[in-house]
Amino acid sequence: MKRDNINYLAVGCFVLAMAAALLYGLYRVTGQSGKGDAYVTHFANVAGIKVGSVVTYEGFDVGNVAGIEPVLSDGRTRYRVALNMRKSVRIPEDSRAMIAAPGLLSAPLVEIREGASPTALAVGGEIKGVSGGNLMESVAQLAGQLSELTETTIRPMLAQIGKRVDSLGGSMEKNLPPALEDLRATMARLNATAGR
Repeated sequence: MKRDNINYLAVGCFVLAMAAALLYGLYRVTGQSGKGDAYVTHFANVAGIKVGSVVTYEGFDVGNVAGIEPVLSDGRTRYRVALNMRKSVRIPEDSRAMIAAPGLLSAPLVEIREGASPTALAVGGEIKGVSGGNLMESVAQLAGQLSELTETTIRPMLAQIGKRVDSLGGSMEKNLPPALEDLRATMARLNATAGR
């Protein structure tokens, strides 16, 4: 009996140690473990970005989004995005930050484009935020334009074609039986003539 209790205790300790290792691994993978240089940027729309989203500098992974908060500015809501740069990089003052998606199925991230200024931005400074191209927004806009085209052009054209086909069908229905009768009479005369 005592041996069974020791086995249960050993298995329980092993499970707890593995659970702790898993949680620590997840904490490290999410990229929120290391503190680094803090910067801020502002965006009008933060679609797809959340705390923990990746921050890249010219495509190189340098940190993550540390926080997002709405700020009222000039009567409009903008979003203050705090960036945590785990890797130290020199960011020129005229650099720009934008929300980008590197691939069709990848999560959006904050991309910092390097500027040409010889002066580096001080730690804690603001990187100017610009709106980037959003693939899903472009697809939605294209779908809206196709829907409008369907409603304003294609549907009326199909209705007009339907009316023409109906009128053609009515005309054929009215004129075709007499023409067929004439054709039958002509064939009968040809048969009679051929028989003579």
